[in-house]
Formats: sequence, structure tokens, C-alpha cells
Amino acid sequence: MPQDSVLAPPLFLIFIDDMPDPDCVRSSTVGLFADDTILYGRITSPSDAAKLQCDLDALQAWESKWLMEFNPTKCETLKRKPVEPSYTVHGRSHN
Repeated sequence: MPQDSVLAPPLFLIFIDDMPDPDCVRSSTVGLFADDTILYGRITSPSDAAKLQCDLDALQAWESKWLMEFNPTKCETLKRKPVEPSYTVHGRSHN
């Protein structure tokens, strides 16, 4: 499907509609806007950080299943103390 076609945006949204499914992402919130995705949650303990990493891993499994690809160079981590975890997307660490 050509990117500039009239049907491309609605078909893409239908294609990614199951991404925020609770079977995929269990502990975090997923936000979708056009072709951008945000995954976020409140991190107050190492346990919360581990849950977020599990959700990141689930999204990576989702993208592999559907032959999509997140761009790890565009991934960012916004964090405040007291917990400063490091997350991994495609083997790339994000501090």
C-alpha cells in the first residue's frame, strides 16, 4: 500500500488496533497517535520497572509477529528519582 494513498492511514490503524490489547500489554498504558506509540506507567519501585520492561518485551513480540518494527533510536526514557531503571528495546539500552 503506497504511503500517500487515501486508504493507508485507516488500514494502518486497523492493522495496529490490537497493540494496546490487555493480552499484549498488561501493566502499562499504550498511547497511539498516527504511527507513533508511547508506553508509560508510574514507576515507584524496581518491581514497577520490571513490569514496564515486560510490557516492552511484549510489544517487541507483537511487532515481530506482525512484521512491524519499532525504531529504537527514537525511543526515549523519561524518569525521575527515586527509581532510575534502564530499559531495553531491540537489545539497545535506554537509561
